[in-house]
Amino acid sequence: MVTDKDILLKIKEKLIAQGKPAYKMYQSEWTDELEEEIGSCAYFNEAGNRCAVGHIIDPDLYDYEIEDKPVSSSEVIDIVAQSNPDWKMDVRSVFMLGIAQSIHDRNFSRLEELYSLMEKHFDENGNFDIIEYKEEYGNWFIKEELCPKLEELQSDVMKDFLTDINVRHALKEESNHFIAMGYYPAFIKIMEALV
Repeated sequence: MVTDKDILLKIKEKLIAQGKPAYKMYQSEWTDELEEEIGSCAYFNEAGNRCAVGHIIDPDLYDYEIEDKPVSSSEVIDIVAQSNPDWKMDVRSVFMLGIAQSIHDRNFSRLEELYSLMEKHFDENGNFDIIEYKEEYGNWFIKEELCPKLEELQSDVMKDFLTDINVRHALKEESNHFIAMGYYPAFIKIMEALV
């Protein structure tokens, strides 16, 4: 059985070997060569590079239609699940992929450091373990035992973000769309705070 931790380690290894993010490519009108569109990431690009999630997608299952779709979209999740049939994905898995993808997209220069921080948050079964489901609310939340550590964050904005119950309720699962991509950069800050 493949675990969340196995998947993250595979992504980390592949991205370190690749050495750079996967950007969309475009035809230069000046040189007729393909050039990278810096800041616009691609699951797969014409230069043979892949983003974090692209590295766990089987090339035979890849569909160009997933470009520009978030990691949490049902189309991307379905292809990832088909590409990794021995991995029992759940909401925590998708959450982990979102953070891993955000690191690729926005913090590639710190990839090894931030992925190493993520590696500290797996349970004994290899599940990504910073959120938990609360039956009484029917939602996913940052684990209670981690919340006191999060209060140590220096940014008042981040403290407000973390204590805003509406934001914490955004971690609910709704047909494979359970969190907006905009939240992932904030959760990189959370990973740093949990060291």
